[in-house]
Amino acid sequence: MIFNDRVELLAPAGTVGALDAAVDAGADAVYFGAHSFNARMGADNFSDSELEASIRKCRILGVKTNITLNTQLYDRELTEALDTVGRLLEMGADAFIVADVGLARMIKARYPDAVLHASTQMSGQNIYSAEALRALGFSRMVAPRELSRDDMAYLCAHSPIETEVFIHGALCVSFSGQCLMSSVIGGRSGNRGECAQPCRLPYKCKYTYPLSLKDNCLASHMTELLNMGIASMKIEGRMKSPDYVYGVTSIYRTLIDEHRNATDAEIVRLGELFSRSGFTDGYYKGAIGHGMLGVRTDNDKCRTSAVEVPRYGKRTKSIDISANFTESGATFTASCDGVSVTSDAECSPEMRPVIPDRISSALSKSGGTPFTVGSVDLQNEDNCRMPISALNAARRALTDSLADKLAFVGEIRQEGGLGSEDRRKKTSVRSAYFEFFSSVTDVSLDYFDRIFVPTDEYVKNIDAIRSEKIGIAMPTMAFDSEIASLLADVKKAYDNGARLALATSVWQISGLKSLGFSVTADMRMNVYNSHSAAYYSALGCDVIASAEIGVAGAARLDGTCVSAVIYGRLPLMTTQKCVIREIVGLPDSAGCNYCDKHSFTLLTDRTGAAFPVVRCRGHRNVIYNSVPVWMSDRSDQYTSSGLGTHYIFTTETAKEVDDVISSAVTGGQCRTKFKRL
Repeated sequence: MIFNDRVELLAPAGTVGALDAAVDAGADAVYFGAHSFNARMGADNFSDSELEASIRKCRILGVKTNITLNTQLYDRELTEALDTVGRLLEMGADAFIVADVGLARMIKARYPDAVLHASTQMSGQNIYSAEALRALGFSRMVAPRELSRDDMAYLCAHSPIETEVFIHGALCVSFSGQCLMSSVIGGRSGNRGECAQPCRLPYKCKYTYPLSLKDNCLASHMTELLNMGIASMKIEGRMKSPDYVYGVTSIYRTLIDEHRNATDAEIVRLGELFSRSGFTDGYYKGAIGHGMLGVRTDNDKCRTSAVEVPRYGKRTKSIDISANFTESGATFTASCDGVSVTSDAECSPEMRPVIPDRISSALSKSGGTPFTVGSVDLQNEDNCRMPISALNAARRALTDSLADKLAFVGEIRQEGGLGSEDRRKKTSVRSAYFEFFSSVTDVSLDYFDRIFVPTDEYVKNIDAIRSEKIGIAMPTMAFDSEIASLLADVKKAYDNGARLALATSVWQISGLKSLGFSVTADMRMNVYNSHSAAYYSALGCDVIASAEIGVAGAARLDGTCVSAVIYGRLPLMTTQKCVIREIVGLPDSAGCNYCDKHSFTLLTDRTGAAFPVVRCRGHRNVIYNSVPVWMSDRSDQYTSSGLGTHYIFTTETAKEVDDVISSAVTGGQCRTKFKRL
């Protein structure tokens, strides 16, 4: 669905200097964060005074401002975040990039006219995601960076809301919103804007940096992209310097304006500004292989330090000024973009007339303002009898008044907002996710109320599944080209008697419910607060709380029946790029049936910690933590808090599954290394 005739160029701004650079380079819109609640907490970000000045400047120049509030929030933070939105709306912010479902609900309930863009952290992935987000109040979805050309084109053509696409900048190897690695192994949450980038570190495998991707660069595909109906083309880089922002933005500005692909020289220039051993367009072209990997080398750094960025001048807005002189005075008018202002001044009859050139010269000055005077139209100039200082004062009054009018923010419609959520319903449900059906034992069938196996694993073993306790676990990601196959497997499972489903993304819920499934929202939904939990409750789901908030955090959630992880290896990453090929050293040209014979492959870091990696649907990978969560000896915390318990079984044999259950019953201790929540 094409929403506009002119694609927006959206540039990053981690500092005021970077914002000025983006504006001067020709960005149509900029995105930046306040001092908190955004996914680049390592950037300088903006103080309140800087926010107000920057937003005013952008409004005057016709540049949209998108504010990043794209982290998951705790209950105690929601009120402050909502107040921040209110202040930013009063300043004139155009849109908010949001990742937290609870915050999105609160914003639309309090400020119904606020414009919401769904961050990639929300894991939007297809037209069904877009529809679910539209129902939640979003008008734009930021597409995953992993989309192929065909999936991107389909999404843009059929989405019920706008599509924003990353065209340049750093790539996370994990799908956005689906990475817990930095949080689990280092205590710095990517979902909270604190990522320590463990993906950029070396690992003990065939290729030393199997998780470090080159930067994305789609400059060679601009003519295709410009014809897709993309609403906004986004440049990544809120941690980058103003010179980088200016250089990259100016190149893409030229490509868009001239409707062409980048030349070889322009690609070289982009690489000089910043690269990690070059660039990749592997996802876009569907050429996902070893060539996508790259690190920031000393040579890359030398190239960047040697690059010279032109001194960028201040971007201004062209205005037209007219003056009509009479014997008693003059009326001055300034206009641009259909907006006009007037100013009056008196003449001094005793003065000699001012020559037209001096009048034009005085009215053409614009230093210190965001304007450039395009034309000066004089009428009855022979009547001009006033000092030059009066002409200067009239001009300043015009530009001040015009700036105020262009920056003017109308009344912000405000409603009552959401009240507190209903108290959480207590539950004692015991659920389990099994990576492989072969690990599901008779003991587990007796112990658990709900068992989930991956949808394709269910279908693969459909003849052996006879228990109604066994349901399907939906894949973390599915692009539009994969939906038909996925839904066919879901229908097969339903026809076999499956009535339980574990949803991993919001788009899956309505379809599963309409078929007749009882749906549980997985921990991958990133439920951190009660308003998020209440949203899924309204959709008819129980919730497994994010592992990042722990048992105590889960116990504080209201709004639905909540479970928390009590045992198992946490899924740290879901990747489109096959990590297993890098671990075992398979060249891109080789076929891949390795995973048909190996359930798991170990990714070992510098400390010797071994992370199991498994192939999942669509030849994606899931990387699990090196040690399991173990809270079975503290099950009383779950019981007293009215929490359900959720287990994750991955590498365990059938015997090990039964041993875990036995320990859960007796409250036994873990015999290996483990992690607490």
